[in-house]
Amino acid sequence: MPLAAPRAGLVHVPVNPVLKRAQAAHILADSGARLLVTQAARIAALERGDLPDGCTVVTEEELVSDDVLPPSRADTDALAAILYTSGSTGRPKGVMLSHANLWLGAISVAHYLQISSEDRVLGVLPLSFDYGQNQLFSTWAAGAGDPARLSDRARRGEGSGAS
Repeated sequence: MPLAAPRAGLVHVPVNPVLKRAQAAHILADSGARLLVTQAARIAALERGDLPDGCTVVTEEELVSDDVLPPSRADTDALAAILYTSGSTGRPKGVMLSHANLWLGAISVAHYLQISSEDRVLGVLPLSFDYGQNQLFSTWAAGAGDPARLSDRARRGEGSGAS
């Protein structure tokens, strides 16, 4: 979702799945959500009035498609994502990020951490958390892969490469 939504011309607003119903409802209303892509458990937890007027709800499984999007022509300054703060000092507040913000943040962190295409990064933070999403983008920007390949290498006796 973090890349699919902006590529489709939408704004990605990740909602931590462990948030309480009222917190999720606040984010949906505050962001002006028009589409909620979620799991059946979240849908069942929502109450009347939790969704903004005109907000459509679909499950992740309903979005499966073989369609290929054309190359992006998105304006780099266009809004791509809104990440919400934890709300530890009150209600969560949305931080608006452009395509350029996401890209430059990823490049900066990949450079700072010296991530290379040979690295595997285990991302354990939720994508609703700014650094959780940045771990994913930085890994991709550096051409690195996912930790599932660590187990493939171990089976072949090549070691984990983890440190």
